[in-house]
Amino acid sequence: TYPLALVAWVRPDDRGAQYAVASDSGSGTSKQIRLGAGTAGKFTMGMRGASAHSPSSHYDNSNTTWFHLVGAFIANNDQKLYVNGTLDQTKTTTANISDFSDSDEFYIGTGIQSGTNLTGRSWEGGIAEVAAYAADLSAGEIAALAKGVSPLLVRPSALVGYWPLGGA
Repeated sequence: TYPLALVAWVRPDDRGAQYAVASDSGSGTSKQIRLGAGTAGKFTMGMRGASAHSPSSHYDNSNTTWFHLVGAFIANNDQKLYVNGTLDQTKTTTANISDFSDSDEFYIGTGIQSGTNLTGRSWEGGIAEVAAYAADLSAGEIAALAKGVSPLLVRPSALVGYWPLGGA
């Protein structure tokens, strides 16, 4: 249900479409939620049928930079993508995250759709500090996470999952 925020530090190695954090798509018409890279060095977040993409390129194929991403699902018609603590893109859609109810798996570094691994969508690069919140994080909270504050210290009452990972 809304609101929901997916958070991750990412270091993409190439400019292809790939999922850093995603759910499965459950069965039938349920939605998959995701956060990661689109194409041409742009970041993306959204759900099956509705995504917000960075308006401009952030990295190239020789990337060595870490980026902080937040995909905020505020309401069924309000999605926001933050890059390094700054609002990068918004999306208004009629897609509804309540369709997410049949999803039962959460993935880091790939995504599954209707039981099938999304070939070519596996993450290439580093991933660290993945978190999921049942909250509409404030601009100050997003900025703190982008400055390196642990998700354990940012609105812990709304934190529904935290995976520190190794980065690499």
